[in-house]
This record gives sequence, C-alpha cells and structure tokens, in this order.
Amino acid sequence: MGRYLVKWVDLSYKDCTWEKKEVIADKEMIAAYERRQHIPEWKLAPLKSKAERVALGEKSMLKFKEGKVSASEGAETKTLRPYQWEGFRWLKNNYNEGKNSILADEMGLGKTIQVISLMEHVVHKWAWARRVRRSMQTQQPILVIAPLSTLGFWRREIESWTSLNVIMYHDNEGGKEVRRLIEKYEWYYGNGQVPESVDHEVFKFDVLLTTYEITIADVDALMPVAPSLMGEA
Repeated sequence: MGRYLVKWVDLSYKDCTWEKKEVIADKEMIAAYERRQHIPEWKLAPLKSKAERVALGEKSMLKFKEGKVSASEGAETKTLRPYQWEGFRWLKNNYNEGKNSILADEMGLGKTIQVISLMEHVVHKWAWARRVRRSMQTQQPILVIAPLSTLGFWRREIESWTSLNVIMYHDNEGGKEVRRLIEKYEWYYGNGQVPESVDHEVFKFDVLLTTYEITIADVDALMPVAPSLMGEA
C-alpha cells in the first residue's frame, strides 16, 4: 500500500491526511493497522445467540494484554483485585441470565475495569465443553454510551488492558459528515473481504464508544451494530 489515511492525535477526523509509509515514524502503528485489515475467522462464523453460548457451559478465563492471564500473580501482570473479581462474576452471571446491571461502588474501586473485564469475556471468552476447549466468541460488537468528557478515559483503559479494537464514534470539531468518515474507514472491511455466504454484518471494531446525544442523532446508522452488550456510563 502506497499511502495511509492518518488520524493525528488530538486533531479532528476532518484533519486526517494521506501520508506515505516512509514518513510515518510509528511503524508499530502501521503494523497494528495492517493486522486490523485481516478478518479473524471467528467473525465470519455463523452467529450464535447468547442463549446458545451460555448453554455450551463455560469456564471463564480472562486474558488481558501481553497474553498474561489475569488470575496469575506477578508484579507486571494486569489482574483484578478479589472484590473486582466478585463484581466481574456478578456482572457475568447477570449477563448470562439476561439481567441488566448497575455498578454503584464508590469512586476509585475499579468499576471501569470490572466492566472492561465483562467486555473481554463477552468478545473473547472460551469454554470447556465435553473436555474440548471451544471458542465462544461473539461477532456482535459492544456499544458503550458515556458522557463526552469520559470517552477518552474509556478508550485509554480498554486499550491499556485488552487487545479489543475500540473506536470512538465522536468528533469534537466535526458533525455528521465526519462521523460518516469514521464509519467508512473504521467500521467496515474492504470490498470483497467478507464472503457472500456470511449473512451478518462484520465490523472491524469490537467496542464502539459514543455519547447519548449522538446515539439519538445517528440511531439509523447505529441500528446495524446490534450490540451483544450495551453499557451506559
């Protein structure tokens, strides 16, 4: 590929520029972009309903960044505190039973990471079924609706703890036209990448962050997302 459409840090999507590979200093950013252009096989698999995934029986194991398991010990390992594990299990059980949940812990106790743990579990969970380790991943993304002032925080925390591809569906300096640009380049894979036999929408992102106001304004654009999990923060 000769050129890349670059979204510059702290600048609007309307300020994106086309740049040659040679002038982009962050080569890891390019490598991460190239990885996102390949569709994981599990996203093309037939959709399973939540009931079907739960019925398989599950033994949850969260995997955070760098391939380290959250339950393991170690100074550099990202892990949950015991009370956060308890909160995560409560969220997971409510999700499996189709119940809504509200976390109302005091500030500073890690509500955000408990919710992120549920996101990681829903998107990348594995299960043991009849002594065979099986993927129970869902192709349906997660929608997070939060105040504008917290969107950046949510994105940093999700990217810090997980490998989930998170997209911010908002732009401080752009209106609907800029959001269409985000949709065009950040939502969908290129023409011909999704086989015709796949009968559901296949998105690049795992988590979509947006505000209540944009959810109302762009309800038609967001309808195809059909999230597997929706959170309001």
